[in-house]
Amino acid sequence: GSWEVAAAVLRPGTASVKVLIQGSTGRVIAVQPSGGFSEAELACIGRIFEGLQFSTFCNPTLTVSYSYRF
Repeated sequence: GSWEVAAAVLRPGTASVKVLIQGSTGRVIAVQPSGGFSEAELACIGRIFEGLQFSTFCNPTLTVSYSYRF
């Protein structure tokens, strides 16, 4: 999957990603990656999170922060 590809391409480090999820659809509507990676690497990480789908929920949105070690 996408995680395995990213882990194979990225140098070691930890990325933090803030994800905004829309409650009515469960879709990710905004992603903000950060960490000690280049802009291109952070963009790659962000694209992985943009493709995630969650179960729907009652609140309009939910912001979740993830840390992922590569």
